[in-house]
Amino acid sequence: MLNPESSFVTVTVKQEMERLLNEHQSYGQMDLLATLQVYLIYSLMAYFSPVQGVPLVDHTTLVNLQELAYRISLTGLVCTEELSHSRPQWESWIVASAKRRTLYAVYLFHNVFNSVCQLPNYIGEELRDLPVPASKALWEAQTREAWEREYDYHLSTWQGNELRISELWRSPDTGSPERQKRIDQWMQSVDEFGMALFAVSAHIHGC
Repeated sequence: MLNPESSFVTVTVKQEMERLLNEHQSYGQMDLLATLQVYLIYSLMAYFSPVQGVPLVDHTTLVNLQELAYRISLTGLVCTEELSHSRPQWESWIVASAKRRTLYAVYLFHNVFNSVCQLPNYIGEELRDLPVPASKALWEAQTREAWEREYDYHLSTWQGNELRISELWRSPDTGSPERQKRIDQWMQSVDEFGMALFAVSAHIHGC
């Protein structure tokens, strides 16, 4: 039996998750991104630190996450300048990168959930052409000047041919010298989130 304090926390979290779902269709891009991130955080907390006897995360939760992820995808996941291999505005790049990182986190959580439930994992084919998470120095740049300097270095390093998330999935090129060279180049500067993404991909796909 739940004590009153635990019961209050459980009810509050559940109500907040329901509110986010009920209101998200009226949100603009930034509020929608925040909604997805908050809903994901609540889901992670409820899943990995559940209140005894009250499961808040089930298959419906994952469906809701995918719906929110779909909605944020409709707002665009790359900057126009990224497609033309030039430097975007710092603010635009931050938003696009945050969207991609959040989507990757959603898929990682979904696959953890599936594994625990002994369900098949799946590849998010719709994400296959998205860039992998950017370097630690680029993502953590604290000023516009530092970010522009790092982005110029990024452009000169990759020459408009950045590593794509699908290159971490099993394919006929898996293990080839060219593919390994590209992955090694990315890993030399990747941050902790990118390393986690690589570790999971390597475990599942043998990249």
